[in-house]
Amino acid sequence: MVQHNNIKTYMAMVELKNVSFGYNPNKNVIENLSLNLEEGRFYGLLGKNGTGKTTLMKIISGIHFAKEGYVNIDGNNPRDRKLETLQEIFMMPADFTIPKMSLEKYVSLYSSFYPKFNKDILDDCLDNFEINKKIASIDKLSLGEKHKIAVSLAISFGTKLILFDEAANGMDIPTRKMFRKMLMKHIREDQTVVLSTHVVQDIENLLTDIIVLRKGQKTFISSLDDIRSKYSFGIQSNEEGAIYSEPCAEGYRVIYNNTYNDDTEVSLELLFNALTKEGGIL
Repeated sequence: MVQHNNIKTYMAMVELKNVSFGYNPNKNVIENLSLNLEEGRFYGLLGKNGTGKTTLMKIISGIHFAKEGYVNIDGNNPRDRKLETLQEIFMMPADFTIPKMSLEKYVSLYSSFYPKFNKDILDDCLDNFEINKKIASIDKLSLGEKHKIAVSLAISFGTKLILFDEAANGMDIPTRKMFRKMLMKHIREDQTVVLSTHVVQDIENLLTDIIVLRKGQKTFISSLDDIRSKYSFGIQSNEEGAIYSEPCAEGYRVIYNNTYNDDTEVSLELLFNALTKEGGIL
């Protein structure tokens, strides 16, 4: 993020242009995808199963190489495997295996790769997640406990780009609340975060932007400020004036064009339904 005369401007850290990728030679999971992710933003990555959320993160992080198209991460292509590029990217996958070793050894092993690692931040996250730092064998922990450790490491490594793939899996409600608190407390203004989830309520208060992947349709990407300026969200007794509606106990949950500059909170769940259901608004 660059700031001049109290005006903040954001620089593109991640650029994808006409990117395609598939595990099957005859079928692509991601087709002709173009998007920019800006420095200092927090993106919510949404999409139904099979739309390519995990695949997109793996392409950005350099785990998968695009079959077609252009990938630029802060001026470099991750497939070149440059050390200075990989040291600024961390991806926490939804499914991962933790080796049989102590937490202290695990931290020592992986933190040495990241020059911006901050042990004070790690200790603060582990303490707030109530993780015993003297654990002798972390492979025996529950899924939720493993995710607490992985999240703590992701935040403490200090990389410019952090990718969370369903990071809240296995976490109970108090732990999810603490996860949000640690992100708000420790993420710097120059860091970019992308977090995929099926539970949008987990991240609504953190996001600056959303990305919605849709099968066979153009990817939707927008800042929440732009969404608020274009659309209003609410509950009505009828569907009058709505560009999208769905029934609820009080009548209808609705989205309508914000012609009167109404100030309403964005309902990510309602917006997601409007974008992904047949006959959606965009």
